[in-house]
Amino acid sequence: MPFPPRIKEEALVRSRRHCCICHRFGGLFVEVHHIEPEADGGANTIENAVVLCLECHGQVGHYNPRHPIGNKYKPAEVERHRDAWWERCSTNPHRPLPDDPIRLSPTQITLPVMKEPVSAGATLPIELVLCHG
Repeated sequence: MPFPPRIKEEALVRSRRHCCICHRFGGLFVEVHHIEPEADGGANTIENAVVLCLECHGQVGHYNPRHPIGNKYKPAEVERHRDAWWERCSTNPHRPLPDDPIRLSPTQITLPVMKEPVSAGATLPIELVLCHG
């Protein structure tokens, strides 16, 4: 049984529709995944939910222990990724996330956190934050 709509919505809002592992924006192409599968007793609660892009969802959910390649995502690791990402999203609500678009044209700059474009000649304080990964 899938998560109730309110739980899915809460997880999607907390993650800002970004994958909790790779941090890419997924938009429509994200899944709300059970950290502990329902078949193993996992609950349909926010504590057991994590938002994953389709690529990470495939890696987290489909590991073959009879033919191990790489290192399986353990539930505790997925929880730590989720908690760290949700913390970043909640403590920086107006900070652009990875893959948020910045649009440039000859006459204006539009940043993801702005309501309206800034016209040529206007001054705007910009903080440049360089992040790896």
